[in-house]
Amino acid sequence: MKKILLFLFAALLFGFEIIKTDGILPFDRAKIVASINVSILDKNLTKVLKKVSKTQNGFCVIKNYNIFPFYEYVNKKQLFKGYKADVYLRCVFDKNKSGLFNKYINKTSSFSKIRINSISFMRLSSRVLKTEAYKKAESFAKEISKKLNKKCFLKSMSFYNNAPSRYKSFSLPVPNNGSKFNFSYVIECL
Repeated sequence: MKKILLFLFAALLFGFEIIKTDGILPFDRAKIVASINVSILDKNLTKVLKKVSKTQNGFCVIKNYNIFPFYEYVNKKQLFKGYKADVYLRCVFDKNKSGLFNKYINKTSSFSKIRINSISFMRLSSRVLKTEAYKKAESFAKEISKKLNKKCFLKSMSFYNNAPSRYKSFSLPVPNNGSKFNFSYVIECL
């Protein structure tokens, strides 16, 4: 009993280190990327332009669009049907914002035809994952500081286990969520 009390007294008097291993699932915070084609047809050119601008929002950006007169041929006669706009958009949003994307599709399809070309997941870069790991370790150090009423800080950190080197896209279905970005860190408390 005296040895345990002596050890605790020494640890509290001189300080100590905490070594912890943790991980981040890269696909927990992955973004979804969708490419969409929107076709708009209206007799009034001004209305077509307004509808083209309506297709863009906070997460969908117009990459390219074309506006041209649209004709149909009936009995070898050319009939003007209006102006047609083909709009190519790229949408990037968080997995938890898919409901907003659905609302956007419903709203946009009320005045146009939509074709979704592709949907994929964009994995976070190594730099972003390392920043997230550092924030997690700093948060743990602050939490321990409050609980022990000591000055605790991050002393060292190491990363391992196939950290992604850049943004990568993966086609659906979702890749195995079991592959973690692992890291360990040492917290020193004085």
